[in-house]
Amino acid sequence: MEAGNIGGWKIEEGSAFDAGDVLCEIETDKATVDFEAQDEGYLAKIIKPDGSQDIPVGSPVCIFVDDEDDVAKFVNYVHEEEDTAAAGGGEEEVQSLDVNTSATIATGDAPKRTVSDEYLLMPAARHLSQSKGLDATVLVGTGKGGRVTKGDVLMNLDSLPSLSTKSVGASATAAAVAAAVATPAAVAVAPSPSVTAVATSDLPQPAGTYEDIPNNNMRKVIAKRLTESKRDVPHFYTSVEVELDEVLALRKKLAKSNVKVSVNDLIIKVRVCFFFDFLFHWYISYLLWESSLRRWLFAMSSR
Repeated sequence: MEAGNIGGWKIEEGSAFDAGDVLCEIETDKATVDFEAQDEGYLAKIIKPDGSQDIPVGSPVCIFVDDEDDVAKFVNYVHEEEDTAAAGGGEEEVQSLDVNTSATIATGDAPKRTVSDEYLLMPAARHLSQSKGLDATVLVGTGKGGRVTKGDVLMNLDSLPSLSTKSVGASATAAAVAAAVATPAAVAVAPSPSVTAVATSDLPQPAGTYEDIPNNNMRKVIAKRLTESKRDVPHFYTSVEVELDEVLALRKKLAKSNVKVSVNDLIIKVRVCFFFDFLFHWYISYLLWESSLRRWLFAMSSR
């Protein structure tokens, strides 16, 4: 287990609890278990509220105190999450500028762009942006070679311009944006490749109505394990060609007698007959061998 969910809290902030009391429900990969208190105390602060998803193992979910007077000290407490991006080399500052198409650019230690306009957007980023009718080519990618990743698009969904409002002079807009935010730290503005403008209303809409039901932890683990088994375990496939002309002819003959059977039914019948004959002959051979062995042993003991 690497992460879990909070199913629901059983007590409120400021409430007292004793050893053995159920504080909340934790949804693990395969089951929902109760989180019981190991000692008495007071629940000063709930860090992860009801319904919190994908909480890494070891992350704090609440704060306990021994003295009831200490509960008030945590009323306005805000837990600061660890910034993984800062640990990996500094967080990139994202700025949005309202220049013609409200182009969005990213400043910071962005990788130097080495890819052409045709390959600027990674497949996931291109699919996400175009499905929402947004122009993601104005972003400075953080991926390898300066490519725009899906994470770059997700971080700037609210500020990305629409594809339908994209002007033909995109290069002039990019130059204006670069001039407006010129700083000592070189600000890179990714030039916009030629993309056909597609309005959101022109995108294909799914037929009928549907409801997105989020997967529970068990379903996520099943999907992860199936993916790993296909990706990490070597696979090989064999095939054989079999002439089934007589089988098909028999099936048509049976169909005329109003007996409906499939090819699979006939194959199963053949396998059952084969194993029956094989096991029968093997059993007879075993009995003959055993009787011969008994006669030989009897003859040896009579000497």
